[in-house]
Amino acid sequence: MNDIPLPCALSLADEVRACWANEVQSYHMPGHKGGQGAHALATELIGAAALRADLSELSGFDYLHSATGAVANAQCHAARLFGARQSFFLVNGATVGNQAAVLATVGDGEHILMFRHSHRSVYAGVALAGALPIYIDALHDADLDLATTGNVATARAALRRDPGIRAIHVTRPNYYGVCCDLAPYVVLARQYRIPLIVDEAHGTHFAFHEAFPQSALVAGADIVIQSPHKTLSSLTQSSLLHVNGERVDVQRLSQTLSMLQSSSPSALLLLSLDIALTQMAQNGRPLWSVAIELAQALRQRINRIGALHCYGHSLIGRAGIAALDPTKLVVDVTALGMTGFAARDWLRQHCKINPEFADLRRIVCSITIGDDTHSAAVLESALGELVKGRAAGTVVQPKQVGVYKRPIAAMSLRQAGGRRAVTVPRSEAIGRVAAEFVIPYPPGIPLLVPGEVIDDAVLQVIDTLSAAGCNMVGPADRSGGTLRVLNDAGDTMPH
Repeated sequence: MNDIPLPCALSLADEVRACWANEVQSYHMPGHKGGQGAHALATELIGAAALRADLSELSGFDYLHSATGAVANAQCHAARLFGARQSFFLVNGATVGNQAAVLATVGDGEHILMFRHSHRSVYAGVALAGALPIYIDALHDADLDLATTGNVATARAALRRDPGIRAIHVTRPNYYGVCCDLAPYVVLARQYRIPLIVDEAHGTHFAFHEAFPQSALVAGADIVIQSPHKTLSSLTQSSLLHVNGERVDVQRLSQTLSMLQSSSPSALLLLSLDIALTQMAQNGRPLWSVAIELAQALRQRINRIGALHCYGHSLIGRAGIAALDPTKLVVDVTALGMTGFAARDWLRQHCKINPEFADLRRIVCSITIGDDTHSAAVLESALGELVKGRAAGTVVQPKQVGVYKRPIAAMSLRQAGGRRAVTVPRSEAIGRVAAEFVIPYPPGIPLLVPGEVIDDAVLQVIDTLSAAGCNMVGPADRSGGTLRVLNDAGDTMPH
């Protein structure tokens, strides 16, 4: 990607500088007037330059929702960099990308084929569209107690029996860096003439080094959503949506994005995106070569510590795993007699480091272009201290979640969202219809979706994760003592 030229037209950095040069005094939003009215803490923690770059179209900066200048050029540069037909800058995260992709491809009462373990934002898009999810069941590795990828056989079967499916949505990679083989989904999308949407939020960097799994755009996806802030160097909330092929109505997609995103997008987020992509165009491969080498060496050293196991390429081929992101360090702490949640908390308390993610058995640490030999040494030392100090803390033997039967849907997400709800003790919730999401976060994948019938199996999973210290997003009562259910008892069971 290093041979891709930067745009000759005005860059976003030049446009910000031009806005500064062409205005003596601001008489428009934002109210802090380039930082002049900001609190001293804002200047200290955010920075004077960032406050000055917090511009809007009122100051002469190109407007995201009707881009004709620097923003349009920057989006064209992004499309060339990633090999897309068209690229859109997002200021509401990959969340808005997933929502817009769903709304632009399926309508009220239509069906979308999607992973059950999709991100909550995909479910939000389904609810907004009034669509019905048809689930691709997860493959599960019993030894690892881990849902790995989708079972493509269930996708084929669903498409054969359901002519109402209008799009396929796949998540790749997941939080663990696990990638399914996209080729069968590309074939299915072309066979049935429907778009393939890929949530590649954790895989923006795949385009910049051959050691990474193949990027979704190269593999043939029609819409790809990415979060450069997760693995590149842009600011949090700045994201991308790419379109390829001819099975997507780009005008409908663009209109949907303009309805969902802020009508006052900050130039600061757009600028950070353009700078991060410029960095990749100039030096992406050498930067990632260093990060990959760091991660691979660190993986080997972690495995020599003892009582820890950092997963590697031996996982490929198991339970649908076609490829792994080498920069994701997935460390199994089971031999320590503690959960991943307990290990995460111990590392935060005693070593002041934060893993990206934890589950019942593992912690996940992400290595990026922001790492170096010092940060690698800090992590190695912290994990060594974890092994030495585990006896000093409270240990909790990990419990298996295993495979549990997906709850039955009594109604659609939109139907459930439009009905009155009531809070009940969990002992009274079995057999009732859920009125709220129950989502372990991260990774933001629902255990329970509004409209589904609550059963004992899902309650047991909620109990196991809550007791182990997993953060539950959705329930008003995070302890799981109460749940929100639909008020109408006549709607509790499917017909």
